[in-house]
Amino acid sequence: MVVREEDKVFIADFYKYGFVGLMLEWIHQNMEPNPEEIVSRLSILIEGDVKRALEKHRMDASPSTEPI
Repeated sequence: MVVREEDKVFIADFYKYGFVGLMLEWIHQNMEPNPEEIVSRLSILIEGDVKRALEKHRMDASPSTEPI
């Protein structure tokens, strides 16, 4: 899969700031709920999302009308 470096950086930054924001809010809330619950919920939320984001930015495939 060929993805421009600037698109990879944009996608990585998006998730980085989301994770940092989530952790800052968790700290602000006196570290509640427990980390296992956060990881479980986050896993459900983002499963497959990075791959889909990269697929949407790939340069080595013809445009598709099908949703990813």
